[in-house]
Amino acid sequence: MLYRSSAAAGALQQRWRRLVAAISIAVVLLYLCLNRGMRFE
Repeated sequence: MLYRSSAAAGALQQRWRRLVAAISIAVVLLYLCLNRGMRFE
């Protein structure tokens, strides 16, 4: 029982980590696009 819940928590943590990585990459790309747009103006 405890092992099953810990395994589920591990899978959830891995999914959360992947989500955080995707969000951080999107934020960096958006930041670079905004910087490039400001430079051209």
